[in-house]
Amino acid sequence: MKRAILCVDDERIILTGLKKQLKTVLGSDFIIETAESGDEGLEVFDELKEDGYDIPVVITDYIMPGMKGDEFLKNIHQRCDTTINILLTGQADTEAVGSAVNAANLYRYIPKPWEPEDVQLTVKEAIQKYDAKKQIELQHKELESLNRDLEFKVIERTEELQATNEELQSTNEELFRTLEVVNEQKEEIERKNLKILNSIQYAQRIQKAVLPDEQQLEQHLQDHFVFFRPRDIVSGDFYWSKSTKERTFVTVADCTGHGVPGAFMSMMGVAFLNQIDPLCNAADYLETLRNNVKHSLGQNGSNGEQQDGMDIAFCIIEKENNLLHFASAHNTAIILRKAGTPLPETSEHIKLIASKTGDTLIEIKGNRQPIGIYPKEKPFVNLSIPLHKGDMIYLASDGFADQIGGPNNKKFLKKNLKGFLFSIFTLPVAEQKEILEVTFERWKAEQEQIDDVAILGFRI
Repeated sequence: MKRAILCVDDERIILTGLKKQLKTVLGSDFIIETAESGDEGLEVFDELKEDGYDIPVVITDYIMPGMKGDEFLKNIHQRCDTTINILLTGQADTEAVGSAVNAANLYRYIPKPWEPEDVQLTVKEAIQKYDAKKQIELQHKELESLNRDLEFKVIERTEELQATNEELQSTNEELFRTLEVVNEQKEEIERKNLKILNSIQYAQRIQKAVLPDEQQLEQHLQDHFVFFRPRDIVSGDFYWSKSTKERTFVTVADCTGHGVPGAFMSMMGVAFLNQIDPLCNAADYLETLRNNVKHSLGQNGSNGEQQDGMDIAFCIIEKENNLLHFASAHNTAIILRKAGTPLPETSEHIKLIASKTGDTLIEIKGNRQPIGIYPKEKPFVNLSIPLHKGDMIYLASDGFADQIGGPNNKKFLKKNLKGFLFSIFTLPVAEQKEILEVTFERWKAEQEQIDDVAILGFRI
């Protein structure tokens, strides 16, 4: 009989890796079909069934455009309740997994990132369970037929029934031995999952160690707050600050990815920033950082190359004359200034938004290019703006603005974040942080956190 495994994920690179890993252990006994969304996955499943394929296992991601993974598995279970369902993702919460268990008979949840051996072992175990269940169902049907015949042929079929019972006993013993092996494999997978979790938690301690602690920030910025919330224990966002006698340096960056890959990039970024000559201007800092990242990642602009890197807003504050030097890769800086304070001239990089009370939001934009390889690479622009006592400066990643939530399950949006900061910038910084945290939680509500969040605010 023709047999197939269906894998669904909205990231093609994950599907390619998963398909390769499964081919390694399944060989030519199965075809591995893929789909990049829940709707496409249902179409592929139906086509395979129409073509006479037996589908023992379906593997799916949780967060995908359109239909989420648990809803997709519910549809699969309604089509074929014998197919074994596996949720393979780093984004599913307890409620999503519980929903899939109750409505789609979820077999197992494997968190990202995974070890290839874990996925391979789980799929082999699922196929064994599927085949065992199929065999038992087949034997039950055979027994029902035998029982019906026995009503008319009791004497003639006694020996045959005895032989069948002996065969069933042997099968049950074999199944029992199989279940023992399956349980051992399950325990091994659980041990490995715990080991992975412990490793990630240890990585969290390392990441916290390289980020500036509260005492360091207090020395550099004094009146400040940090709202920092990783999506997956460790973060691809990071914040950094240091001071010399004449200057204070502060930045917030958003690296490619999140979780463990993003954390590696963030720690690399902190290490590079610590090595750069503090006499550089803001644009030179970013030029040096970009060169270091490209060199470390071996980026040379070749086709198919990974576009890893980071977005960053970088500030240098001259202490004696309160002059801000700024450069950025995509990210912006927001300055909120009270009414009656002089304002800078507007330009393509500096935008002013005034409130009804006369307070002003100053948005500073640098370059629309990342730290990393980029086909239209240009020198970074260094911008200088005089600061005034009472100015509130905010640097942020896009995690807060991009969070899905609210009554219509939409993004919070950058324009709404600007307006929200307008409404709280005169409050004490500790109170601002508390309000941002509460607002984020209320907006997110029952939704998954989709990205790392980092907002650093400080007052001049």
